[in-house]
Amino acid sequence: MTSNSLPCRPAAKDDLLFVAVLCFAAGLGAADLGVVAPPVVCAGLATTLAGGGLLLLLKHRRLPCALPLLGAFFLCAGLLYGDPGLEPPRTPCHIARQIHEKQEVSLIGVLARMPTTNGETSTLIVSAKQLIRPAASTPAEGLVRLIMPGPPPDDLMPGDQCIARTTLSPVRPATSPGAFDYRAHLARQGIWIKGWVPAPVFIARILTLQDQDPWQRLRYLPERLRYHLGRFLDQTIEPPNLGVYKAILLGETSEISEAVLENFKATGVMHLLAISGLHMGLLAWCCASAITWLLKRSPRLMLIVQVRKIAALATLLPLTGYALIAGFHTPVIRSLIMVVVFILALVADRQWAVRTNLAIAALLILLVTPEACGAVSFQLSFAAVLSIACAAPYIMSSGQHPAGPDKNQRLLGKIWPWLRAALLVSLAAMAGTLPLMLYHFNRFSPIAPLATLLVEPFLCIWTLLLGLAAGLVLPFSTAAAALLLKAGAWGLVAADLITTKLAALPLASIWLPTPGFWEITWYYLGLASIWFLRNRRLVPWVAATCLLLLSGGPIATMLTASASTGARVSVVDVGDGSAVVMQLPHGRNIVVDCGSRGNDANVGSRLVAPLLWKNRTSRVEQIIVSHPHTDHFNGVDFLLQRFHPKILWVNGTASLDPEYGRLLDLARHLDIEIRVPQSGEVLYTDGATRLQNLAGFHLSGKENQSPNQQSLVLRLEHGQTAFLLPGDIGQAEEEQLVLSGRPLRADVLLAAHHGATSSNSALFLAAVAPSSVIVSGREKDGKNTYGWEKAQPNPITTWRTGRHGTVTFASKDGQAWTARPFLP
Repeated sequence: MTSNSLPCRPAAKDDLLFVAVLCFAAGLGAADLGVVAPPVVCAGLATTLAGGGLLLLLKHRRLPCALPLLGAFFLCAGLLYGDPGLEPPRTPCHIARQIHEKQEVSLIGVLARMPTTNGETSTLIVSAKQLIRPAASTPAEGLVRLIMPGPPPDDLMPGDQCIARTTLSPVRPATSPGAFDYRAHLARQGIWIKGWVPAPVFIARILTLQDQDPWQRLRYLPERLRYHLGRFLDQTIEPPNLGVYKAILLGETSEISEAVLENFKATGVMHLLAISGLHMGLLAWCCASAITWLLKRSPRLMLIVQVRKIAALATLLPLTGYALIAGFHTPVIRSLIMVVVFILALVADRQWAVRTNLAIAALLILLVTPEACGAVSFQLSFAAVLSIACAAPYIMSSGQHPAGPDKNQRLLGKIWPWLRAALLVSLAAMAGTLPLMLYHFNRFSPIAPLATLLVEPFLCIWTLLLGLAAGLVLPFSTAAAALLLKAGAWGLVAADLITTKLAALPLASIWLPTPGFWEITWYYLGLASIWFLRNRRLVPWVAATCLLLLSGGPIATMLTASASTGARVSVVDVGDGSAVVMQLPHGRNIVVDCGSRGNDANVGSRLVAPLLWKNRTSRVEQIIVSHPHTDHFNGVDFLLQRFHPKILWVNGTASLDPEYGRLLDLARHLDIEIRVPQSGEVLYTDGATRLQNLAGFHLSGKENQSPNQQSLVLRLEHGQTAFLLPGDIGQAEEEQLVLSGRPLRADVLLAAHHGATSSNSALFLAAVAPSSVIVSGREKDGKNTYGWEKAQPNPITTWRTGRHGTVTFASKDGQAWTARPFLP
């Protein structure tokens, strides 16, 4: 086989490497989830399996029989090689081993990456060198993520040594079911500690890169180039195009506006913003074409060397340089390795198979960074490419459009195969990543293939090529580079217009509950059967069986929920705010409040909705807002749009907050009934379960009252147990409740006003007589003690979301509540 013809074909011998890498990745994933196998047992089992597999393979040449044994061997190898629970390095001087709680220090380190900003705050990744504390100064190593208000300092560039006065703390893990695990996300980047710099004046440069040794200058050269290109983009392009330009050229997405980002998510074209195979392929094609053209200018050179091979080898240098400048993220590394393997096969006149190429890339990445297996980018990138590779024979097998005598028909006959192939590639990628998209993001876009077909030419051909050209000419002419960037911005305008129009279509984006392990397994087994069992009569039966098992999961969940007689109340950790999810008998769901202060305004989409989806909930019957304070309602709008409740209960008091007015307008637009409960009104009842509003403070008509004083007071009864939610009422309202004679006794009390001393009086606690009190809010200065904990004769157990994360109280028989905190 010559270099002029390198078919992409599956081969039986390729299955060995592919299965090995797949099983190795599965073992790493299990280790990442905390599955710990005894090393001695695992090593012994791996040795036995490897011996049996090699015996079958070498002596009997039975590859199909050896594959399961070798696959099990690599699964054990992955378990042994993985990092259980993503633990920080054990080096004593690592900063994660020195910072165990929040503390203020002076940090000396080197700016490791290009600073980024979202318009309000800036992020700096610093490689620690020294920690200065009042007691002592100690050497340190490891990355720290610093956040500061405003733009980053102008004089601070990657490679510069700096000193910062900052408050450091360990990155907190996910605190609620279904929530994004930010600690694991940063840990996969080698970051375990975060810090807050209160103002730019508290960080200063103490040593420039030019003052350091040559190795340091070479080490930070790619990040410096990335920094300067980013600064040139800042000076040349205006928002919102600036954020998208930085994403496709530098791999930096923090500056994309929320509106643009949502349009790309809603239409399923977020992958076009990630630097991956398309970007590397275009750059490789441009470089190879240019180098080939230059080499062919010399007829003598063409007679001596094979120009095509020399040009292919020459592209490795710009490809590697661009990968470094683009941030060297997982999709970039995967694309670079695959291109390198392809070029080496081309030069060596060897056949190549995409699955083998992909397996080599995955194996190299996992050997160097085994924790990458759990990263979303790794999973989506490899799943998409593998699906396209499996569908490639079908995509390339047919599709010629009959050319007619008419000129337009002949043109269509030439364009149609390309359009059909592009559409099928998008469909294959969507099919391969669908379960992962639902697992990580709970949404997918049915129009993604169409949107990709429309947006890709503008974004990834016009804008990307002009942007890459601008980067090449920037060292020689800033004016020409600026002209190229501004011309490329026209493609961004077109892409934004297309995504905006498509995102407004009905069902452009569909939200679904989180799929379970077996649903994902049956889905991929069905796809695998179509690929590996193609052209066999067994395919329809296997595919039908997998489809049946796949549909059985949601049906079983629905039937189980309908037959359920238990109740669960989850007090969600939303920071300084309140959100309570009630899962009642027969699959009924009610949400009480959903809001938080400060930067946690998106708690509806970030915390409460993922919890509902994790619990396989797609519909909420009622949402209750106890009073119109932002820390109780600013996440409700997302829940109204995604879970379509029948009733929105409010206390009816006026609010000067325009956001609350928009929330009520949204409910009316969605035809959701807005109701104000009366004192003593039952909001929900079903057999032995009843939710009642006990108070009428919101109906008093008194002026100059705080919204807190007009909170709804809710009591959930389930069998012989009760759960009391008094909102943010104060001691005066508590006393009125006690004197009213309303049934206040409850096994669990959600502390009034987030546990404030102006509430939760001794009189009120005596009337409620709870065995457990749950406080919704962050810990202040590490203090977590209250007067009620010493109550006699029955001490009260205190839970706090700031310490324990989301706390779920479950009652199966209506006799008692069992608490289960998300964090130990």
